[in-house]
Amino acid sequence: MVCMAMLIPICFSCKKENTSELNFEFHASQIVYYPEKHISITFNIEPAGDNGPFSLKWFEPDTLKEVGPYSIDISDDLILDFEILDAKHTSARFTYEIKIGTIDSLQYDYRNRYIGKYSCNAANSYNGSTEYYPDTLTVVKNDVFNMINILTRNDLLYNYEGNNMTYLNSNGYYSYPSGLYYGYHSGASFTHDSIHYSVSGPLGYYYTIVYEGIRINN
Repeated sequence: MVCMAMLIPICFSCKKENTSELNFEFHASQIVYYPEKHISITFNIEPAGDNGPFSLKWFEPDTLKEVGPYSIDISDDLILDFEILDAKHTSARFTYEIKIGTIDSLQYDYRNRYIGKYSCNAANSYNGSTEYYPDTLTVVKNDVFNMINILTRNDLLYNYEGNNMTYLNSNGYYSYPSGLYYGYHSGASFTHDSIHYSVSGPLGYYYTIVYEGIRINN
């Protein structure tokens, strides 16, 4: 799985509302950019000053508690509004603005967590019988931001583009009705470094191929 190990400042709009020596740092440990400007951010507020320990009181979003880490979903600019209190009961109120226009959709592309090769066990069921065999799935980015392509070993061998899969939600599920070769309907889900991928044919030629696999590279 792809995870941002470095600490990433994503906005430089910061306002301090009094002259206290208290201060803070904003650190984003993970940013994921989904279609339609839906962004998931995991971050910490790290108070700074001479008289710790510190506590935080949140005004916006008022659902946040203490120093985190926090995970929030945004689709528009968001102002964080909070107060820091030190051990000597000195307080300072701060605002920090997260601007979605400063977040690079390609750098934090949600598909980065899924692309790569997966070693899979495949089960092909048709007409009352099931065939089991190993296969390798390759997940690549489509030129369209809300799509990926899933390619089997034969797709790569014969230079096919694979199955176009469309984004459904932030849990990483995809589905796309496609032609007979790739199935009448199909879906994929990703959990950590594993993939579950199924392809089913239409009535009259109903078959189901289920792939279960583990990613072997990024």
